[in-house]
Amino acid sequence: MRTRITPLCPPTPFRLHERDDGQGGSKSVTENPTWNGIAAAIGRLDNESFTDVSIEYGEGADATNMLVSGGRDERVVCCVARPDDPGWGQDFRHVVDREWRQGTFEQVIGGQESDLPAMLSVPRETALQAARYFVEHRALDPELDWKIP
Repeated sequence: MRTRITPLCPPTPFRLHERDDGQGGSKSVTENPTWNGIAAAIGRLDNESFTDVSIEYGEGADATNMLVSGGRDERVVCCVARPDDPGWGQDFRHVVDREWRQGTFEQVIGGQESDLPAMLSVPRETALQAARYFVEHRALDPELDWKIP
């Protein structure tokens, strides 16, 4: 006889939001996306037509969001807003590039050109690593540097 193990609480569903600036800023939402769908959305970021992807779990004031934006030169901005962080909705924890500490970098975020501190611009592969960990563990990848700028 097999024993069936029931989790203590069901996994929280994820939503994937994509912004298509080539279509006037239209947005699409995918409920419970696969990892391949999330990775493909991050891979589409081109700093022109596709500029924003967010991964969200939870509802309303309890929602946790990861935003990946940009795409210029294979670099993106990757940040997380968590309801248990001080300054929730105002301050975001960003993955920072250990090598790029000086200067600024332009990325399109939310359909608008933004001049950001260069350390906030990370390789797309770093954002994919952060997103995978976020999806699998519902947490920030401890192997990466996270800062509130």
